[in-house]
Parts: sequence; structure tokens; C-alpha cells
Amino acid sequence: MRKQRGALTIEASISYSIFMMIVVTFLYIMRIVYAYGLIQHAVAQTAKELSMYSYLYQVTGMNDAYQDIKNSTSGRKDQFNTDAGEIVKLYENLQSGNYGELEYNGTLNPKDILKNIGSAMLSEASDEANTQLLTLVARPMMAGYIGADSSEQSADSRLQALRVVGGLNGIDLNSSSLFEDGVTIDLVACYTIDPILPLDIVPELNFSNRAYVRGMSGKTAFQRKESENKKNRVSGIWKVM
Repeated sequence: MRKQRGALTIEASISYSIFMMIVVTFLYIMRIVYAYGLIQHAVAQTAKELSMYSYLYQVTGMNDAYQDIKNSTSGRKDQFNTDAGEIVKLYENLQSGNYGELEYNGTLNPKDILKNIGSAMLSEASDEANTQLLTLVARPMMAGYIGADSSEQSADSRLQALRVVGGLNGIDLNSSSLFEDGVTIDLVACYTIDPILPLDIVPELNFSNRAYVRGMSGKTAFQRKESENKKNRVSGIWKVM
């Protein structure tokens, strides 16, 4: 009987330890889910707030300037990408020894090549400037929604406690876009969580949260309809709206 009680005590200790490790692991997984939900809430609320303030972006003419750059450089940027693809294809054929397929169908005029390169650089620079502007405005907004709790913690401290690598600055917003198509705000937050688990079976986890909203423009639907009617009257064509 004494040996049996000793064996039961050892088995109970082992079983209890395994059970507690499993329970604690689930608790830490719940913290990961909580961190994901917290950041998703901040991203969604920030995108909604940006959609309201985007009227200023439209009225000041910044969106018109951005769209003018994109429209003026889109054709040459596409040609630059086509030329780059032709060069890569030519290089691959040279490497593989397919000399019978050596053919270049891209731009040949040096002036046009330089213009294509300049247009591509200008387009990328305008996209980068637009993204940095969005990041500069969106990050403080997100911090306000993340840190808004009863404990009065800062957003950075709260995220670091949730094992978000880099805290608030560890959230990458460079995949976001502001009025890239002229009407929408696409806010994308990418980050990494380094979980601490009793069972070290989970590596660093990469997450992304996204909110896609339509911004407020400088014209109402009725103004757009009226402008379209004026164009139709000038051209002598009436349309049933």
C-alpha cells in the first residue's frame, strides 16, 4: 500500500505539472489573440478618423497634385517595367545558352529610356511621400486607441507588455496607401509578436491588420451629378441618371 501511494503521488505530480503547462500555454495564446484584436481595433478606428479628416487633404489640393503626378508618370512607368522585364528575360536567355531566343522588344531611344527611368523614380518618390504622410498622421492616432484603458498605460508600454516586438514603433505602416486610387484609404499595420510560452513550440509570429475605408471628398454626390449634367448639356447629350 505504501508503494502504491508513492506511485500515485508521482503520477499525480507529473500529470498536474503537464496540465498546468497546458493551461498556461492557452492563457498566453489568449494574450496573443487579445493583442491582435487590440491592434485591429486601433487600425479600424484610425482609418475611420482619417476618412473624416481626409476632406482637408482634398481641399488643400494635395490629392490633386498626387493624382496629377501618378497620371503623368503612369504610362512611362509601365514602359519602364516592361523594359526591365525584357532585360531580365534577355539576361536569363544568355545564362541558359538560348542564343536563338535573344530578342529585345523594349525601348531603344536613349532619351525615352531616361524619361522612363525618371518617371518611375518620380512615381515611386510620390508614393513614398504619400505613405510617410499617412504614417506620420496615423501612428499617433493609433497610439491613442491602443493606450486608452483604465490603467493609463502608454501605447508603447502596453504593446511591449503584450510582447509586440519594438512596441509602438515596431508596427510597420509602410504597406498603407492614402488615396492611391483617388478615393480610398488603405491602412495596413504589420508587426511581430514574440510569445513566451511554457512549451517553447511557437516561434515569433508575424501579423498584419488592415482597414479599408472610403475618404470624404471635396464634392458631394449631388455636386458630382450636377457637374455631369452640365457636361452632358454642353455636348448636347442628355442622360437619364
